[in-house]
Amino acid sequence: GVFHTYFHDSADSTSLSDDNLTSIFEDAAGNLWATTRNGLNRVLQNERDPESVTFQRFMFEPVADEISRRNRLFDMYERPDEPGVLWIGSLEGLLRFDTDSYEATYYQPDPGAEFNGVFSITPDPQNRSTLWVSAYGQGVARFDLKTERFQVYESDPDNPNGLSSNSTLTMHTDRSGIVWVASSGVDRFNPASVGFEYVKTGSSETTLAGQVVWGIELGRDNTLWVVAQDDNTGERSLFEIDRVSGKTTRHR
Repeated sequence: GVFHTYFHDSADSTSLSDDNLTSIFEDAAGNLWATTRNGLNRVLQNERDPESVTFQRFMFEPVADEISRRNRLFDMYERPDEPGVLWIGSLEGLLRFDTDSYEATYYQPDPGAEFNGVFSITPDPQNRSTLWVSAYGQGVARFDLKTERFQVYESDPDNPNGLSSNSTLTMHTDRSGIVWVASSGVDRFNPASVGFEYVKTGSSETTLAGQVVWGIELGRDNTLWVVAQDDNTGERSLFEIDRVSGKTTRHR
């Protein structure tokens, strides 16, 4: 195969809005979308010339000298029940974007807070009207699509069943409804139980303590795959955790 690279060009309005991409997503209609640190982009491909690609930009707040929080975007998700609507994480909260009308609506976990950044979005497999989001600096939040309200779960040093850290980066839900939260390590949260459980791993060699977790993926064989970076040395590793036995293998 052949790779083609596309860049932002300040003199070309059909180029990428920014070179710093944060996610790429294909919607139900087959459209490709890219979020960046400055705007949303839809990929437009020429049917006669597949190698000719341009971009349709969507900027949600024009700012002359600095990047708007509303334009700094991250994860994307499209609900099967609501095709044509993208849910996007931003520094200004959770964005609902209608790809037909271009209507944009922002929802904030805590409207009174100085920071309402949403980095990750994941559906609740047992409740179709619920989205889970990582509200960085505030923990994790459950968004009710019917009431359009958040329930926020924050770290509390006095609560042994609380979230281990509010610095949440990404999340994943499995088919049983368990929410896996990445921060300084991994938390396991069962919405039907009393609270969070920090995922403990074996020896000092395989511990997630002191590790900043950037990614979580669940395998079909009860394996939890975790991408993490040592907060002190910067070393990155892939952790393989058996969710039944707790056995952990660290891959460098």
